[in-house]
Amino acid sequence: ARTSLPVVAEFRQSDMAAGGQGAPLVPWTDWVLFRHRKTSRAIQNIGGIANVTWLPAGGDAHEVVAFDTGPGNMVIDALVRHITGGRETMDRNGRRAARGHVLANVLKKWLENAYFLLKPPKTTGREEFGDLFVRRELKRLRAASPRPEDWVATATALTARSIAAAYRRFLPGVSRTRPISRPGARGDGRPSAAGIEMIVCGGGARNPTLMAMLADALPEAAVRRIEDFGIPSQAKEAISFAMLAKAYLDGVPGNLPQVTNAARPAVMGRLVRP
Repeated sequence: ARTSLPVVAEFRQSDMAAGGQGAPLVPWTDWVLFRHRKTSRAIQNIGGIANVTWLPAGGDAHEVVAFDTGPGNMVIDALVRHITGGRETMDRNGRRAARGHVLANVLKKWLENAYFLLKPPKTTGREEFGDLFVRRELKRLRAASPRPEDWVATATALTARSIAAAYRRFLPGVSRTRPISRPGARGDGRPSAAGIEMIVCGGGARNPTLMAMLADALPEAAVRRIEDFGIPSQAKEAISFAMLAKAYLDGVPGNLPQVTNAARPAVMGRLVRP
């Protein structure tokens, strides 16, 4: 109504009508934008929740794997809000985590969460890793350390380690054990033909402490930001939905059934005229 333009909206419904979960919505656009003939790529979004789109080298759309890996910034943000009484809403530039130490016993307990063992397709959200999770874990954190910086460092490690664990459990091109060296990396920061590129987008890409933990947890991957490919992090989702809208207008299916668990490909969206 404000733009007086035709709008394509309501993308989830067609996938759900085909028996799918209606999410994740962007793996098809990730495949269109980032597939590579020789390099396997993981498009890792780190928003409140973290989700991955796996693009095997030279793979077709039906070979794409995508799912929510677990918490992204959600636990970190909730802890910072609690620590500051709401004055701050995020660990800006990862400074609090950088001053803290990871509480190994707490992290081990968190990584035993049943969600991490569920096989894809799967999604999660605030019901699992939101404010209730943090309130429930405050007693455990206080018993392990009186330093709030340690709590934030541990939450940051949870994001990095749960992403790495998801790759090792569920992505077909990733080693099941943590390698000692970086066989996929080259001196210019890009992987070799046999390597893996992790392309990080979302707010988590701006957290250097988290990015360093990711690189440490997945030493076989070259960890890069989506800006390296000419797409600002804050624009990535808008670009994806613009592509889905064009796919609707062209009559091209925009879902990946193996990702959403739909019975068939579906043209997603509905045209709303002003």
